[in-house]
Amino acid sequence: NLLLDPSGRATCVAELNLLQKEILPRLTDNDSHHADIGSATITRKLLQSGCGSAGLGRCLLSIAGSHAATEICREGAAIVLKGLLQRASSRRGDDNDGTNEDPDWSGWLMQFYIDCCSTVCRRIAPACPQPWPPTSIPVTSSYEEKRIETSEQIRLQLIFVVSNLLSLLLERSKEEGEANEATTSMCQASSQLCFTMIDGGTCVLLDPYPDLHRESCRFLLSLADLVPSVLVQHASVLLAKILGCVDGGRSSPSGASLLDHRHAKTRCLALEVSSAIICCCAADAVPDITVLVGGVLMQWEGTPVFDRSAQVRVSLQKAVGNISRKLGASYFCEDSTTTCNGSRSSDSLVASTQTKIQASAIGSRLLSLLLKGIGDEVESVKRIASDEMSLLAVSAFGEGAAVGTLLAPLSHSILLMSFRDAARPWSV
Repeated sequence: NLLLDPSGRATCVAELNLLQKEILPRLTDNDSHHADIGSATITRKLLQSGCGSAGLGRCLLSIAGSHAATEICREGAAIVLKGLLQRASSRRGDDNDGTNEDPDWSGWLMQFYIDCCSTVCRRIAPACPQPWPPTSIPVTSSYEEKRIETSEQIRLQLIFVVSNLLSLLLERSKEEGEANEATTSMCQASSQLCFTMIDGGTCVLLDPYPDLHRESCRFLLSLADLVPSVLVQHASVLLAKILGCVDGGRSSPSGASLLDHRHAKTRCLALEVSSAIICCCAADAVPDITVLVGGVLMQWEGTPVFDRSAQVRVSLQKAVGNISRKLGASYFCEDSTTTCNGSRSSDSLVASTQTKIQASAIGSRLLSLLLKGIGDEVESVKRIASDEMSLLAVSAFGEGAAVGTLLAPLSHSILLMSFRDAARPWSV
């Protein structure tokens, strides 16, 4: 209960240090003092019921999000909470037969995630936040506004916490199937946190701290797996923040783009996240999907194709392959009134003549990017691009389909694009 005493700052720091240096290291698979209970199970009990009726998890969260707590206390609480959540995963392999599983763990985890989203929103929010639900989100603000949480390390730890919680929820969802679907409250909490992360001048994706860029991208990838509707809701603004483009590919006045980040890992994650957002929109049958894809491709056709890092170029090929398969066969036929296997496509896929033309143009651009990967000088990029092309051919035409069958319907458009790209370096 000393952790709950606002006047005992020195005691609070001492207790947090004890948790971080003595307790957390003992919660390992090989060091548990209970042969019949795994460390993950012990950790879950601590999070739910340790430190009084509130539970150690909520106690640490209250300190990390407290205005009264000192910076060292907030940071220590966030680090300990992150460590406990990492040790609560069943993937650690110490809950072998499931007999020690806590039946209340899933419910507690869901509610704790909702509470954590609320706390993180308060700490990373701008000093003058926009109203919620949002009416509009400016995409051109510079990163000048002050955040409530001034410590970049604490902001990072808080994003780590919600990312770990999402990973645990995704883990439970896979174990329990449809029984653990995302609730309405969880979707609302995730949407509000996503909105706060991309809000105006305090956008976490544009934070000066580079580690925050990467962890924010990983958080968005977890959202794509568990709550894809949230990414669909904020798709246009997320893409504007990540790729620095608005309205179908026009460059944002802010000029900020994670594709130009100095770290190759961040550029890879930017490609992966933008691909995941488009895939979520395609699965949700978003009406203006061709506009979103066109804007994304305009950015991908720039620096990523010629990125100095081979790993970034590999990530680009994987992202192109993922989007291509998700969009479907109708994008890779010159006559989009029918699908590539000859059957009529649904009205939702091809709504108008203009949409048909846009779909074919997008298909040509996607194939052109894959062909550039096949012609890359690095073997790993060539291999991935070739594999993605083969997978796409099978997806569009069925088992045993050749790559040539995929390229034939759009060969004329691809050839024109190749001539255009070849002429670009000579243009004045």
